[in-house]
Amino acid sequence: MVEPGSFRDDNGLTFDEWRERKADEAAAREAAAQAVSTDQRFAALERRFKARLEEVAEAVALSFGDLRGEIDERFREAQTDFSSFLKEARSLIRQSRSEASERRTQMAAIQRDYEKLALEVEKLRQELVDKRRKSLRAPK
Repeated sequence: MVEPGSFRDDNGLTFDEWRERKADEAAAREAAAQAVSTDQRFAALERRFKARLEEVAEAVALSFGDLRGEIDERFREAQTDFSSFLKEARSLIRQSRSEASERRTQMAAIQRDYEKLALEVEKLRQELVDKRRKSLRAPK
């Protein structure tokens, strides 16, 4: 007879270990997807900034003489765009770090809960085994 909690799959994992591994893998996939999303945001911002910078360079080439004021205005716009890009990039980095830290904290809490539950399950299993032994030894 198989004791409760003693089942192991072909890889030697218990159901709880398998479930924990799957949860870890799902969290890793989610973190990877978020990293890809962040990279895509950075790439879009970089493209936007480069396009704006090219406009500024073209304006400088075309209007070097009389359009000095327009050049300055476009340069300020490019600086503003770049400043916005940097602010957004820093914000994304802080957000990613914060979310990663939160996920690590959550994973640690889940691990502690898992360990507590595993101990409790083992204790209950042992109590069940002890009760069975007592009932088998009791005179009938």
